[in-house]
Amino acid sequence: MFMNYRALQRLSVEAESMLDREFVHDEEVSKLTERHNALLDDSENHTSADHKSADPEAPISIWVLRRAQWLTNLPYLALSVPVLVVWPFAHWALRGGK
Repeated sequence: MFMNYRALQRLSVEAESMLDREFVHDEEVSKLTERHNALLDDSENHTSADHKSADPEAPISIWVLRRAQWLTNLPYLALSVPVLVVWPFAHWALRGGK
């Protein structure tokens, strides 16, 4: 994953260096886009749901998307459990233990 990150950094530097030029050929932009897509395809941290969100035409099941959304929100749902446990205790403590 580190090597992929470094390759994306190099690609980003190349893209930013194009901003300094007055004219950029479409071929250069399309080559950078192809390299970027290839890096994303080789990346270990992208799921098929990530590719679907980037490309709406990609064939993927709605269940895969829902699973990805569920797993994304699961840490926030898990955080609600300790909050619900602490809430009554905090209420009791703020009333002075009564």
